Amino acid sequence: HFEKMLYDNAQLALIYFDGYVRSGKSQYRITAEETLRYLLRDMTDPRGGIYSTEDADSEGVEGKFYVFTEKEIQQCLDQDAKDFMGVFGVTKEGNFEGHNILHRFSGMQAAPLGNVKEKACKDKLLRYRNQRVRPHLDDKILASWNGLALSAFAKGYRVTNQKIYLDQAQSIAEFLMSELWDGTNLYRVYRKGQRHTPGFCEDYAFVANGLIDLYEADHNEQRLHQSRDLMEILITKFYDRNLGGFYSSDPRNTDTLFPIKNVYDQAIPSPNSQALRALIRLARYFSLPDYLKIVDQSFKACGKWLEQRPRAMLSMLSVLDLYLKPSLEIVMVGDPQDPLITKALGSLNQKYLPQLSLIVGKTGSLPHYQGRQGLSDKALIYICEGQTCSAPLNELDEFNKFIKKY
Repeated sequence: HFEKMLYDNAQLALIYFDGYVRSGKSQYRITAEETLRYLLRDMTDPRGGIYSTEDADSEGVEGKFYVFTEKEIQQCLDQDAKDFMGVFGVTKEGNFEGHNILHRFSGMQAAPLGNVKEKACKDKLLRYRNQRVRPHLDDKILASWNGLALSAFAKGYRVTNQKIYLDQAQSIAEFLMSELWDGTNLYRVYRKGQRHTPGFCEDYAFVANGLIDLYEADHNEQRLHQSRDLMEILITKFYDRNLGGFYSSDPRNTDTLFPIKNVYDQAIPSPNSQALRALIRLARYFSLPDYLKIVDQSFKACGKWLEQRPRAMLSMLSVLDLYLKPSLEIVMVGDPQDPLITKALGSLNQKYLPQLSLIVGKTGSLPHYQGRQGLSDKALIYICEGQTCSAPLNELDEFNKFIKKY
C-alpha cells in the first residue's frame, strides 16, 4: 500500500536514528534523514505544522506516482542505471504490476553504489518523478501526529547537528502552542485557519513528550513548562482518580457513551503509555512526587493487561523500564555555546540513553540548578545516577570517560 502517513514517517525516523546511535550503521542515519527531508519537502505547511497523509493513488491508479519501469530507470540514470538496478532489484518484469517498487535488493550481486553516487541517482529519479501528477494531499494538521513529528525532528537535530531539523522542530512547537493550544485546552485538528475538536488523551501526551524532546535539543526551559501545563490538563480531563490509568476521551463529555482506557498499541503507541512517559520525565525534571504517585497507581491498574498481552503493550513495557531503572541526569551549568558543553553534547548525542534527563544552561528554575549556579566562571558538568551525583567535571576527557560505560 502506498499511502504515506505522518505517524509512520515520524516513528520510522525515530527508530532509525536510535538504530544508528546504537549500531553506528550510517545507512540507518541516511534513511532517517531521507524520511525527515520528505516531510520537509512534501508535507510541511507554511505555518509550521505537518500535514497528515498523501494518498496511495494518482490518476486513479494505485502507486502510479511511486513506481518505475526498467526503461525509465535506464533513461534517467544512463551509465549508472546498471549498478543502480542491481542494488535495488529492478527488472523488466518488475515486482508490482509490471513496474518496480524500489527497495534495496537483499540478494543483489552488484557492488554497493556508495552514498554519494546513490544519492545522485535518487535525486535524478526524484526530479523525474516530480513531473508526475501527485497523489491527493490530506492537509489536516493533527496534534498527536505533529507531537510525534516534533520528537522526530528534535531527535534528528541532536543526532546529526543539522540545524534545519531544529528549525522545523521549533516551527512545529510554535504552531502547536499558538494555533491548537488556547492556554486551557488543546485542540486536535487544524485546517485552513480553523481549529476544532477537543484534544484526546493522545494529543496531550504526544505533544507533551515532543516538547520535552525539543527542550533536550534547544535547552529552552519554556518547553518544559509548556509540557507540564499540558499534562496538568491531561490529568484533569482524563485521569481515573479511583482506579488509575487514563481515559482516551474526557468522560465528563456527554457525547461519550462508554469511556475507554486504551492501553494497547496500535498504529501509534497507546495514549496511556505516552501519558505515563511524559509524567515520569517531567517528575524527574521538576521533582514532582505527585506525578510518580499517578504513574504508580496507573501501572498497578494496567498490571493484569501487561501480564495477559505484553506483546500488545510494548510501549507500556518500555515506559515501565524507564520507571523502574535508576534515572540518569546530566546537568551542564554554563553557556550552551561553551566549548566544553558543545563537545560534551556532541559525545552525549551519539549515545542511546532512554533514561537520560538533560539540563543545559547558565541558570534556570529547575531544581537541578540549586547550589550549582555561579560556582565557577567556567562550565561545569554534573552526572547523577539515581540519588548519587558526581563531583563537578570541567574536562571533556573526564566526561567522556564517565559516560563511556553507557
